[in-house]
Amino acid sequence: MAFVRVHDLALASLLRVEPELALHALAVLDVAPDLARGDALPPGYGAARVIACTAAARALGVAVGQRGHQARAIAPDLRLRGVSDELLRRARAALLDAVATIGARLAPAPSGVWVDAAELSGMYDSEASLGAALTEAPRRVGLPVSVGIAGNLGVAAVAARREGVTVIPAGEEGRYLGPLGLEALPLSEALRAELRRFGITRVAELAQLPLDAAGLRLGEEAARAVRLARGEDDRPLVPHALPMRFEEGVDLEWEVQTVEPLLFVTRRVLDALVARLTCRGLGVSGMVLSLDLVTRVTDERALPLATPTRDVPTLFALVRAALEKQSPPDAVRALRITALPRPLRATQLGLFDPPGPTPDRLALTLARLAALVGDDRVGAPSAPDTHRPHAAAVTPFDPPRTPRTPAGAEARPLALHVYRPPRDIEVVLGERGPVEVRSSEVRGRVVACSGPWRVAGAWWAETYAHEGYDIELEDGGLYLIAYDPLDARWRMDGAYE
Repeated sequence: MAFVRVHDLALASLLRVEPELALHALAVLDVAPDLARGDALPPGYGAARVIACTAAARALGVAVGQRGHQARAIAPDLRLRGVSDELLRRARAALLDAVATIGARLAPAPSGVWVDAAELSGMYDSEASLGAALTEAPRRVGLPVSVGIAGNLGVAAVAARREGVTVIPAGEEGRYLGPLGLEALPLSEALRAELRRFGITRVAELAQLPLDAAGLRLGEEAARAVRLARGEDDRPLVPHALPMRFEEGVDLEWEVQTVEPLLFVTRRVLDALVARLTCRGLGVSGMVLSLDLVTRVTDERALPLATPTRDVPTLFALVRAALEKQSPPDAVRALRITALPRPLRATQLGLFDPPGPTPDRLALTLARLAALVGDDRVGAPSAPDTHRPHAAAVTPFDPPRTPRTPAGAEARPLALHVYRPPRDIEVVLGERGPVEVRSSEVRGRVVACSGPWRVAGAWWAETYAHEGYDIELEDGGLYLIAYDPLDARWRMDGAYE
């Protein structure tokens, strides 16, 4: 088994979306995040304890376990952040996506993920090479990790506490664990304090305790600890299904009221989102932009794409167009982007067809047009289900996915070229309908006529009615004409081509 462990998960989950904080003195406290207010600490930050800090903070004397006010007294310019459950959840999901590129049988853990290394033994020349691959994959999503490989889950998790890759050969689990202190084992503070009361400070000393007596005296956790100290762990690996929800975001340290600061953090959020999708071989077919406002209201905006893509500049420009079209109604305290995943669609070009627009740029063009003329005026034309003359609608544009029928493969039907607006005409009527048509553009005798087709509707709103005729003139032209009884006039609606 292999265990991939993230160092200081609370800090790593923050730095993967705000990497510039790694260069500053920063400490993470065991309290929910809150907005900073100048130099004053948010409520609860002073009494909270430091659970992780950057190298710059450690150089100033900040250490894990200090109170927030103690750390700020040591380093007045220290930045304090609370633990965000959403950032932790997203970091764990990103770790699963990254490790999934190496192995299929995975099981999540609070600070990492277990991997079935046995099924991967034939793909790498050594366990050290497998560990190097497991170390490199999470770095693509911004998570520094260490890897432990051993014969069972428990020992692999202990081995992963060391930096780099640690491989424990079969049968040497006890020898490896013996010199370690009790801090290396995942024990509760109560059990660790009880063992110290008995003078046990090393794993080797714990392994010498009688298993049954330890369980009767100290409980079930002590029995499991004794077995782990001996290098034994019979827990099976229960594979975990990979989640299909891809969401990334950031909690802003200060309230943001303009668009430019939002765009500054949006690019990083999109980078993290695309990195996860790349690990799974998926693209973005649409996005949902969520802005958490200071009024405790969420402003959500759907951003569709014409085709799946992983091009970050295109996605960024789409978000920018949405924010510039309509600014947030109030100050923003958090930003989230949820991607709708879909496999990338291959584009096959024809030998004789001209190249069309680049699919991943099409959504950006449509978004810019919608910002200029409105969402209801951009798309593909369609005929609505109504008999109202000249009715038309616009539907979301979707490029065709099937090849066009070659020319000459079947008979070409007639197409109606609709005039907008219709042309006014004069009509001479006979016993069976129109016999002559006169207008500034068309004039001639009717040699064939079919109709009338009487249509009327919408009496409850804007009423419409007309009597339509298909006619053929003596010069061979085919036209659609109609009489409007409401306006008492004839019109030419279009020509057949």
